[in-house]
Amino acid sequence: MSTNTLPFLVFALPGGIFADQFNKRTIILISRSLTIFLVTILVILTSTNFLQVWHIFTIALLISSLDAIDIPARQSLIPELVPEHAIVSGISFATGLFHGGRIIGPAIAGVIISKIGESGAFAIFAVANLILIICLPFITSINQPIKQPKRWAIHKDILEALNYIRSNKNTLSVSLLAVSAYFFIMTPMSLLPDFIRNVLMMDSIGLGNLATGQGVGALIAGLLIAISRNVKQKGRLVLFACFGLGISLLLFSQTTNFIFAYISLVIFGFALGSFSTLTMSLLFELVPNSFHGRVMSLVVLCWGFTAFGNILTGFIAEQFSTPLSIAIAGTYMCICGISAYIFLPSLKNI
Repeated sequence: MSTNTLPFLVFALPGGIFADQFNKRTIILISRSLTIFLVTILVILTSTNFLQVWHIFTIALLISSLDAIDIPARQSLIPELVPEHAIVSGISFATGLFHGGRIIGPAIAGVIISKIGESGAFAIFAVANLILIICLPFITSINQPIKQPKRWAIHKDILEALNYIRSNKNTLSVSLLAVSAYFFIMTPMSLLPDFIRNVLMMDSIGLGNLATGQGVGALIAGLLIAISRNVKQKGRLVLFACFGLGISLLLFSQTTNFIFAYISLVIFGFALGSFSTLTMSLLFELVPNSFHGRVMSLVVLCWGFTAFGNILTGFIAEQFSTPLSIAIAGTYMCICGISAYIFLPSLKNI
């Protein structure tokens, strides 16, 4: 289990509770300030040649822990910044920018590292977080959240959110589908290095080029949904997106050609961007704003469970083959979509 996913399992739910009880900007400010502090330590250790492997793992674990705490605050801040009718567009733009960064970021990082080294790249990352902190005071809310009484009975807050989800069939349907799908949703990225090396017979350059496919597809999905003024039948679209995730993985598992593999990942990215955007927007619309932070923390928690899916697909790939492992993940996604269509009929009417 990697340092990037373990903190989501531990800190996501407390992060959601903090987001509902405290000022979201304050949470983001504290989290980003501590991130800058940790990255500064990394810059100093790198530039003085004192950096060791345990330093990297420790700092990465701490930064991921801060991300797990403040992501629910960042996500649940979106409905406060845009009119109610524009929530889907707001989430779509945020998702598009996120995946756009995944396309541009690695390329820029590679150039920066080649020009000014790793310490310079870390320093620029710290500056980027500083810019976010500077911009926070200028971000104003259109919709003020309902203030919740501050209490430290974390288990009661979690149970309150779970009970609400359970009592609302639409919210429960969306949540169950999201929890199920996220288990294998990172399979192509976790197995991509082995797929590139043993199936496509390419090097790290090919890996970098192919990895952008998912980001391109997700960016297109985010932008298309964002410019759509009113997305109707979101529940049906979520089901189609889930099924699209499975079909694209099945196509990807059967290809031995770079072009077809790239197209398959673009389709996967498009389905992933659509699925993520629509599930989050549905949860925001279906759940009162007093629960937004806790509900988003459940989504972040799902991201943590991808580690177990990666372990399972990695085991299958090692024992049999990578294409078979990806095909099994694709079949699972298709089953999730079909099962939700049959057993969660309320989704079709949202």
